[in-house]
Amino acid sequence: MRHEYVLAEKGRAAGDVMIAMWPCSEDHFWPGRAEPPLELVFRENQATVRAAVVDESTGRPLNPGELRIQRRRS
Repeated sequence: MRHEYVLAEKGRAAGDVMIAMWPCSEDHFWPGRAEPPLELVFRENQATVRAAVVDESTGRPLNPGELRIQRRRS
């Protein structure tokens, strides 16, 4: 019998962060390998995913050099 780990609410909330960080791990944490030993895929068809962080309202890719954190405007 195989048991699958199911994330709790807090784990699901952190999922976006983990997905956003995936390209960094693929690009920088597997020195000496042509390809990383793991890949991010869609469950339904195992198609490879290359995650990108985009603005939810515009779809524009986010570049950290173009962003800053500020107080909310009233």
